Amino acid sequence: MAVKFVCSYSDGKVGVVQELVNYLSAKGASFWYLEHPLCPATNKTSRLDHYEDGRLISSQSVGTPSRSLTLLYLKSVWLTFAEVLHRRRTIDLFIAASNIDCVAAHFALSRKQAKIVFVSIDYSPRRFANPLLNSVFKIADRMAYHWATAIWHSYPNATRLKPYAAKANSFETLHGNNYLRIRRRPFEKRDRSSLLYLGSVTPAAHLEEALIAVQTLRPRFPEISLHVIGEAADSSYMQSLKKMAASIGVADSVIWHGLITDSTIFEDIMTERGIALCLYEMTPERYSWYQLPGKVFAYAACGLPTIVLDKCGPVGTGETEKSRIGIVTSLAGLAGCISGVLENPDLHNLLSNSAANWAKDYDWHVKFDKYLGMIP
Repeated sequence: MAVKFVCSYSDGKVGVVQELVNYLSAKGASFWYLEHPLCPATNKTSRLDHYEDGRLISSQSVGTPSRSLTLLYLKSVWLTFAEVLHRRRTIDLFIAASNIDCVAAHFALSRKQAKIVFVSIDYSPRRFANPLLNSVFKIADRMAYHWATAIWHSYPNATRLKPYAAKANSFETLHGNNYLRIRRRPFEKRDRSSLLYLGSVTPAAHLEEALIAVQTLRPRFPEISLHVIGEAADSSYMQSLKKMAASIGVADSVIWHGLITDSTIFEDIMTERGIALCLYEMTPERYSWYQLPGKVFAYAACGLPTIVLDKCGPVGTGETEKSRIGIVTSLAGLAGCISGVLENPDLHNLLSNSAANWAKDYDWHVKFDKYLGMIP
C-alpha cells in the first residue's frame, strides 16, 4: 500500500509520526507530510513537505501564525481539510496523530478506497483547560475511532480508558526507538558519570533538582556532568536554570545542547553518557500517567538506564522496576540513587544491558513494517 499523506503536530521533538516520515523516506515512498505547530507561542506556521521516491523535493510554510490555542487548532484542521481535499483523488492512505485531523480527512476523502489511520499517542481525561476545546476534542476522538480504518495506540489499556476503543484493527503499539540503527558504545568506553536529560525544558522535568544533585555529588565524583538536550518554550526559564547552575558552582559541569531534532545526532550524544533522567511528577490529569514516557524508549535503545521519579505514574514506575531498565527514586533520594549506581559498576553495567535488551522489541522500522502491513 502506498502512503500518500501524513499529518502531525510538533513542538520540535521527534515523535511517532516524525519517525514514520523518516521510515517512509528510507523506504523510498512518495508522500506529502503536513506538520502543524503544537504551541501558538512559537509563532510558527504549518509546513508542507513533498517527498518523491524518498527524497524531499519541496518544503513550504503554509497558513498563518496564531497567538490563540483555539484559533491555532481551528486553522490547522481547516488547513488539513483543504490540503487533503485538494489531493483526494491521489490519496490511498492518510495517517495522523490527531483525532481532529482524522475527522477532517474523513470529510475530505470521498473515495471509499482511501484508508485512515489514527495514531493515538496519548490519553488524558482533560486534554485542554479550555472546556469548549476539551469537549470538541472528546467528540472528535469518538468520531476518529469510529471512522478510522485502523488505530495505533501508544499507551496500554486503551479500552479501559476509552470503552469505544474496543474495535477491530485497534492495536497497542506503545512507543518506539531506533535500536537497530544505533551504535551503542561498550560500557567501559562511556562517560559513566555523565547524566542526561532529553526533552522539553520545563519545571515538570525537575532539572533544578538534577543541578542540586550534581552539586551534592561533585566532591565524591569530580567528573560528574549533566547534559541537557532540549529547549524551553519560555526563554526566561532556561536563563534561570543557567543562573542557578552558576550560583551553586556547577556551571562548568552542565552542557546545554539546545534543541536537536535530528535523532541520529542526539542519539550519538546519548550513547556516550552513563545515566538518563526522567523526573516527571505526574497526576491522573497528565497523559504520561497512563504510559511510559517516550524518552525512556530512546534512552534504553542507547544503553542508558533511567532514573525515574516515584511520582511519574504507575506505568512508568511499574515498567522500570519490572524490566529493570532503571531505578525508581524520590526527588529527596535523587543524589543517593545516582551515587548508588556510580559506586557499583556491576549494577550500572547490569542495568545498561537490561535496558538495551528491553529496547530490542521497540525498533521503529520493525513496528512500522508490522502495523502498516496489518492495515486492511
